[in-house]
Amino acid sequence: MRADYAASTVTPEAVRLHADVAGVGTRTIALLVDTFLQAIVLVPVLVVSLGDGLSGSGEAIVIGVIVFVVLWLYFPAFESLWRGQTPGKRSQGIRVVRTDGQPAGLAPVLVRNLVRIVDVIALPFLAVISMVVTRRSQRLGDLAAGTMVVRERALPAPRPAQMPAKSVTTSP
Repeated sequence: MRADYAASTVTPEAVRLHADVAGVGTRTIALLVDTFLQAIVLVPVLVVSLGDGLSGSGEAIVIGVIVFVVLWLYFPAFESLWRGQTPGKRSQGIRVVRTDGQPAGLAPVLVRNLVRIVDVIALPFLAVISMVVTRRSQRLGDLAAGTMVVRERALPAPRPAQMPAKSVTTSP
């Protein structure tokens, strides 16, 4: 598998931006964290509903809505509201951005997560293959949406400016 590495892009203003691209390992750990969090919500709901048996269509609809929200809205909701991060991505210090370095925004987030159905859920090897062969470690959803996943840089805390002391001279 490819390790994390740096990629660069040139903005329309001819400024070169460098980004540390997140590799397969980091992204897999983030996905596992997110899947675990989804399971924490879904398992109790499903155990209670299946243990009691569905008593009516109203209960089945409520369970269906909860499952839909947790499975299908988790990633787009977090990535659009948390500036390109899910809890798993935040734990790994990575985020989704557009390939030009701008925040991803709602439309690209929705596109990349719709393609998730194919490249992560149905045929997970496609996501790994595409991340290994693309320059920016992009899965099919990233390629379709024009996004990539990058590491956040830790910036040093700003320090107050130190002004040199003026030397005082006395006149004779």
